[in-house]
Amino acid sequence: RRFAERARARRRLALRPLLAVLAVLVVVAGLAYVLLWSPLLVVREVGVVGLERLERPAVAELVEPAVGTPLARVDTAALEEAVEQVPLVETATVARVWPSGLEVRVVERVPVAAVADPAGGYSVVDRTGLTVLHEAEVPTDVPLVAVDLVSARPGTVEAVTRVLDGLPPDLREQVATAGGTSPDDVVLDLRSGARVVWGGAEETPVKADVLLALLQRPAAVYDVSSPAAPVTRGG
Repeated sequence: RRFAERARARRRLALRPLLAVLAVLVVVAGLAYVLLWSPLLVVREVGVVGLERLERPAVAELVEPAVGTPLARVDTAALEEAVEQVPLVETATVARVWPSGLEVRVVERVPVAAVADPAGGYSVVDRTGLTVLHEAEVPTDVPLVAVDLVSARPGTVEAVTRVLDGLPPDLREQVATAGGTSPDDVVLDLRSGARVVWGGAEETPVKADVLLALLQRPAAVYDVSSPAAPVTRGG
């Protein structure tokens, strides 16, 4: 009799690890169901942050097909790739917001110049030359690139856009047109009517600081091509 009781006790002890494993499996299966198939944790809301020029629907409509999908099963990488196809979007990050949301964080490309389109209107480009917008008129907050592509030396347009990209936003907004005949001969025409002889794209941050200081004094021409020895003419 004692032997039988000890045998039953040993069997109970042997079953405990198995029962514990089964209990864990049941819990894991329950959690997996709730996360992957249950309607309790599906996407119900989409938030979009970081927009400046873009309207919310342009981004939200690319993510809203995920509404109704269990949050854990949403392919965030695919959604990010879809949003980054929008020309004005440089990067997009899609994050799960438990229990039922998605947040899209957008970094927009920064327009630095407008270029006349042979087909009509103006292409607004970023620092890489990528067209991010097309406008019927020149936008008021970016300069027009005025370069004669027939006579200008190769690399002139690239030099002009590099200069514009390197300008502080408050200075870039003062530029009406930017042009030149070579990469070392960039010229900026300000909305005030003054002209800036910039030279090449090198030392752009230094030249910008010098120009901002010179603009405190009225002049017709500001020459910062040699920032260590700037020159002003007229006034």
